Amino acid sequence: MFWSTFNKLQLSPDLLRPYTGCLYGFTDNPVEVRGYLELRTTFTDGAASRTENIRYLVVNANSAYNILLGRPALNRLRAVSSTRHMKMKLPDLSGKGEQEEVIAVISRHLDAFAWTAADMPGIDPDFLCHHLTMDAKVHPVRQRRRKFNEERRLVVKEETQKLLNAGHIREIQYPEWLANVVCRPVPGR
Repeated sequence: MFWSTFNKLQLSPDLLRPYTGCLYGFTDNPVEVRGYLELRTTFTDGAASRTENIRYLVVNANSAYNILLGRPALNRLRAVSSTRHMKMKLPDLSGKGEQEEVIAVISRHLDAFAWTAADMPGIDPDFLCHHLTMDAKVHPVRQRRRKFNEERRLVVKEETQKLLNAGHIREIQYPEWLANVVCRPVPGR
């Protein structure tokens, strides 16, 4: 925010917090920084509005602009700016239109989503499989086999059976045990 804008807003200089960093203009000249402050700023498109806390660095410099919004504020607003058109496009500020649009797309294309491993039959294993690149000079380390409690053992068995039924994995026998299964709870389940 430029000092002239700060004065036009009739804000008290007591609101400014000290800023210890250095700021340089386009010509490598130092710019006098008066301090910074956070202001609740409302963005509106006429129909909907959104209010955000924006941190403004107040500088004493001449400019044709009132305020320059930095990347953190633009990213939070998900704004798209065009210097060529001297415009800034904001998404639906309420967020409702975007949510409704996403729900509509998902609803129209429910058959395109795989909700379980069984929903993906016939996928080429070369596309699906993960291959580990191993150095031939390095020998695998055999881990000590861990035993799971009954609850985790049932979860491992159930998830493994789902993958077997879908045809995504197959049982093979290794002469040595190489690694233990790692159980992680999925949020919301």
